[in-house]
Amino acid sequence: MRAMFVMAVTLLMLLPTFASLADEKKLEFTNDTKNSLFLYEREKTVFTVEYNGVGEGKVNVSIERNGTTYAYGITNSEGKVEITLPNVTYSSPFTVKAFKEGYTGDSFTIWILEKPMLYISTQRIVEEEKEFEVKVVDDQGAAVSDAVVTFSGIEGFTDDNGTIEFQAPSVGMPTLLEVYATREKYEPSEVFTLWIADNKTCVIKAPLWVDEGKTFTVTASSDEVSSVTFAGETKEDEDLVFTAPQVNETRAYQIQAYDENGTLLGYRFIVVLNNERKHLLLFGPIETMEDEDVEFHVLSLQTLTGVEGVEVRFAGYGKTTDENGTVVFTSPLVSEPYVSYTAEVVDTEKYVSNNWMVWVKKPEDHSLIINGLDVAYEGDKVTFNVTTGDGLPTFAMVSIGNSTVYTVNGSATLVLPEVTSPCYLTVRAAKPGYLDGYTRIYVKNREKRLNIELEKNSVNEGETFVVKVVDTNNDGVENATVWFNFNSYKTDGSGSVRLVAPDVLLTTNYLIYAEKQGFETDSQWITIKENGVGESFMKLVTPLAVVPWSKFNVKVIDKSGEGLPDVGVDVEYGGSLTKLKTNGLGETTVRAPILTGDSFFTITATKNGYIMDSAVVMLMDKNQLLNDLTVETSSSEVNEGGEMVITVESNGKAVDGANVWVDGSLLPYQTDDAGRVSCCAPYVLVDRPCFVFATKTGYNFGYTWLTVHNEVETMETPVIETKNMVYETESFNVTVTTGVGKPLQGVNVWFNGLQKTTDAKGKTSFTAPAVSTNTYFLLSVNERNFAPAFKLIKVLDKSTSNREAELVISSIPIVLEGENFTVTVKDSYGYLVKDAYVTFNDQIEKKTNEYGMVNFTAPEVSHDSKLRIDAIKLGYSSATSYIEVKNRENSFLEQYWLTVVAIIVVAVVTLFAYLYYRQYMV
Repeated sequence: MRAMFVMAVTLLMLLPTFASLADEKKLEFTNDTKNSLFLYEREKTVFTVEYNGVGEGKVNVSIERNGTTYAYGITNSEGKVEITLPNVTYSSPFTVKAFKEGYTGDSFTIWILEKPMLYISTQRIVEEEKEFEVKVVDDQGAAVSDAVVTFSGIEGFTDDNGTIEFQAPSVGMPTLLEVYATREKYEPSEVFTLWIADNKTCVIKAPLWVDEGKTFTVTASSDEVSSVTFAGETKEDEDLVFTAPQVNETRAYQIQAYDENGTLLGYRFIVVLNNERKHLLLFGPIETMEDEDVEFHVLSLQTLTGVEGVEVRFAGYGKTTDENGTVVFTSPLVSEPYVSYTAEVVDTEKYVSNNWMVWVKKPEDHSLIINGLDVAYEGDKVTFNVTTGDGLPTFAMVSIGNSTVYTVNGSATLVLPEVTSPCYLTVRAAKPGYLDGYTRIYVKNREKRLNIELEKNSVNEGETFVVKVVDTNNDGVENATVWFNFNSYKTDGSGSVRLVAPDVLLTTNYLIYAEKQGFETDSQWITIKENGVGESFMKLVTPLAVVPWSKFNVKVIDKSGEGLPDVGVDVEYGGSLTKLKTNGLGETTVRAPILTGDSFFTITATKNGYIMDSAVVMLMDKNQLLNDLTVETSSSEVNEGGEMVITVESNGKAVDGANVWVDGSLLPYQTDDAGRVSCCAPYVLVDRPCFVFATKTGYNFGYTWLTVHNEVETMETPVIETKNMVYETESFNVTVTTGVGKPLQGVNVWFNGLQKTTDAKGKTSFTAPAVSTNTYFLLSVNERNFAPAFKLIKVLDKSTSNREAELVISSIPIVLEGENFTVTVKDSYGYLVKDAYVTFNDQIEKKTNEYGMVNFTAPEVSHDSKLRIDAIKLGYSSATSYIEVKNRENSFLEQYWLTVVAIIVVAVVTLFAYLYYRQYMV
């Protein structure tokens, strides 16, 4: 009877537990999602989360490693979210987590793989006019099809076996040519230098090439040959065996044949190959379990076969490859879920080889697993359950912040600490002999939100107005920081601050932003109206590139776009000043100066009561021997911020690589193979024409005019939904909608110089840049049918992180001497980097502009040379790149101009003599 009573009580006590288990709502990634285990960096990947087999919306999906979130997104109504995977320095495991308030989360591991490297396998030297094969493989020796292989300017695609055949060109002497390979989703190969051997006939015969230190025989094919000279050594015709000299690098030598009188009868070339280090490929698995065998393979890059006798070092031990180029190690024991180890070839004097990274994994049954709520408020009591890898509850220490408790029957209850703003906190479970278990909980602070109250939504310039900052109880918030017109102010005891509307040239929207520690921020727009106080708006409209000594018209307009008469127009160049006045239509004619010094001059427009305006106009000489560029825009009229296409041609043919300026700003991209470049129309304060022109070396510049319409005052402002604060390197989502919540697709969103476009849901995402201190960045939205919208994003410095963002240098790989080229500097997240110091050829130092760009001129070189480009900026890891400068051989006229002039003089004298003396001819 007593046993039955105990059983009944026990069942009654367990009823709440059963009820909670029945109410438990568990999120699950779909099988298709979990089967996508190996993904490449920067890929856009769709993750699907379900509840009870149906896609679940508004689920937070994050990609994490070692407690850091590298990418983040929220599922749509179908349970799907597309996330761009982060960059990795080497292939690494990441955890994908799904969490939503009121649900049990799910997680699984993916591998984000570094883009594989391309390698070229081919012979070092080939005879001219002979066919030879190039094979392209990846970093595991597997053939890569459809790779683009470039050989001496000729391109082709590899077949299914990763091979392609080329024919060596005819050469006058042994010549070095370059081969390299590229393919989408692969890192390009290094440039491979290939010798083309000259096989011309001669009175002597010898091999086309020989290894250094090897002997070879020269045979005379003529009885006239008395002696042969090679590398400073001369031998008689009956003993023509030579030894190739030792060389530091492969080079060509002459073999010369002489008769008995010492007269040179002929010569031929022989290439002496240096004994270069053998190029190897080392590869193996990217993941293995501890205390398991891990196998590495070593291939010769030239033959793509295993290499025996190569010493490989891994996890502190060294072993030698067998006859198949294979070596086997036992992976070490580890104390963390994943630990990386590097395999490397030891003999670097004999071999050139890559390193290979292997992650050693701890078995899951030796790990602690901790589960609990995903979201809660500060001060809440939250219970966390701790189990071993096989699912058994266990004793463990559970801690969050400075608070620590111990589990009872595998459960521990913690009181969540206070937070100044909503944030993620890490909960840790620890037990001797086991790997620590971690989970994260999103802790919200109790409702603390700032609200901005304005007396009115628009004020006149120069007018004072009051901004009041209140909390959710409508009480004034003292010492809140209010940002307005790039200045900060503090609220008084009633939460108010008095501001003065700035002088504006045209009616303009200004952003007011309020913040205080412990509160969620707020922002609001206020319209500042132009009412004639102070100076009025005036704009100078002029071509921004003209031919020296040509005439052109300029126009000065007011805020309505009408011509403004009696405006003083000053033209200044090289110390000389020309003064002009606009006519009744606001126009005047200007004569461009003769090009005697600087390649630009200044035009300034002034009138009492109006703001002065000026423009710098480039002087661009016209060469009658060169073709003109023609510039066309996809539309002659466009709304500000609207997308358009600019086409550059010459004689009806597309011109690629042309630089294009729009309204005085150089576009960050050059024209493509079709001569086109797309961009957004500039923003203008009033409707006006904008000057568009293009340049390229070897052409005369071309231009056109584009009318841009201002529409801000008549258009609706879109709504931006995103976080107000993010940590540096953290990814965050941006949603753009209309005022009634309709998503806006195809909208251009700019953040820190990087442009992205919203998807069908009106969403896009960015990664916050690295900062040295908490910094505000402006996020802007440009959509042709809406007014521009802006939002301030506060990027928080991770004081515990010492990792610097990396600089990345982009430039064309090859340039001719004397030719201009552009270097672009970005960071590892794709943001353009302004004010980075760029050094070219260890001598010329310049700073990048707002587009991260800087221009250089390639120096004259006596032969094709690789010159170094360095970029450096405080707070970033420096970067190095190389550009090949091609020697530009003198043209025929440059080499023989004296001879040509002499021939012309002789011809003229002869013609004159003929005409003069023909009257005496019978």
